Amino acid sequence: PGLTTTRHCFAVTYNGCQTKRACCKALRQRVYKLALPTTIDCIKPALTLVEVNDKRWVNWETKVWKLPTSAMAYEIRLYGFSFNYTTFDGSTFCLTVTEPCNSILQLCDLQEGIRTKASPTGNCKFSISESSQVRFCPVCTVSQIAPMPSIMLPPMLPTTPSAPPKPPTAPSSPPSPPSLPSSPLNPPSTPSTPQPPFSPQSPPTFPPNQPTFPSAPAQPPKPPSTPLAPPSPPPPPPSPPSPP
Repeated sequence: PGLTTTRHCFAVTYNGCQTKRACCKALRQRVYKLALPTTIDCIKPALTLVEVNDKRWVNWETKVWKLPTSAMAYEIRLYGFSFNYTTFDGSTFCLTVTEPCNSILQLCDLQEGIRTKASPTGNCKFSISESSQVRFCPVCTVSQIAPMPSIMLPPMLPTTPSAPPKPPTAPSSPPSPPSLPSSPLNPPSTPSTPQPPFSPQSPPTFPPNQPTFPSAPAQPPKPPSTPLAPPSPPPPPPSPPSPP
């Protein structure tokens, strides 16, 4: 069977502090770490995912140590923040857990007497600090358990080796350019015969009904004519008749 997975979320509200205190002044300038006491049921590997402002947060750990009373202490620590009192206000923190961390009562390590399903309104404790070099200051309580409703995720199946990543898909072809507006239709015409790229020059044309003839070759010049003979002298007048 799969494991039940639950996502618990908290929202931050800034209510102010005594600005004359050094701790208040330091935390107004920077919040570096947030810690949440928990139980043995809710440390790794039961805690699987931490999110800050809906983004996966990798700077977190779970700590276990022995108290002076020989009891064991368990804590979830989120660190590496660069909030100030204005950006910290309104931030959200989400913790995703699996079995055996089954409820907010186990996650917050609530005191005996209120760790019952009949009375789940006890406060979760948390602490904040301005750097990694100080003791937690101050220790506070959440005004309500799970101010943001917890989200029940589908059961998780046993972990199997992940398949190798698929090769990247080829980018899709770019969209076709928009079609140009169609030109108005022209009446159909007889397609003309395509002309060759370089056609010989056509002979000159003449007016209709005037056939063309090849020009006659030029005649050689005539030799000069001989001068004409002088005209013949007129005949002599008739002689007078002789007397009887």
